[in-house]
Amino acid sequence: MIFDPTSRLSESLARLGNGLQSSEKYCIFARRRSLYAVLAASVREVGLRPKIAVLPHAPALVAGLGHVRNEFLPLVRLLGADESITGSSHELEPQMLVLTSDQGPWGLLVDRVYGLAPLEVSRGSERQSSVGWTSAIMGTATLDHQVVQVLDERIFYRAILDGLQRFWTSQGSGRTQTQKPLAAGLKTT
Repeated sequence: MIFDPTSRLSESLARLGNGLQSSEKYCIFARRRSLYAVLAASVREVGLRPKIAVLPHAPALVAGLGHVRNEFLPLVRLLGADESITGSSHELEPQMLVLTSDQGPWGLLVDRVYGLAPLEVSRGSERQSSVGWTSAIMGTATLDHQVVQVLDERIFYRAILDGLQRFWTSQGSGRTQTQKPLAAGLKTT
């Protein structure tokens, strides 16, 4: 079944959100033709995509830095293995989730945020063999007969940091001082 953003998904979310108070709620969002979810408690806010300061020579998953409510947030995107981004288009990823982490807030660019819903997540065992951000897929759920990939936002953030570290290490002496602010924005402990 092809994902149809005009489907009854929003209606289903509204119906589910009014019931089931005891289940953990997830924030459901779309990226390309896939649905994803993160724990609602990890989402600080949902907003429109801010203007982005692109960082030269950064990997494709890093959109850049955005200024949101007097903070500069690192903004990242979910990229499939066969995707690459050439330039920035406001038609792609017009919304963002501001997520919290131990190191501070960060933004995830998405195509559409649907809302909050309780999900019964089937835990996946393939996570240990995954690389990159896909290692953050902790399981799947279904909503309105559509598969939702549930992400662990902490593992996702860690995968981004690891990817950046590998990227900048592989760049070696070609890295300049102007490329370091993102690493400071995505600091490790």
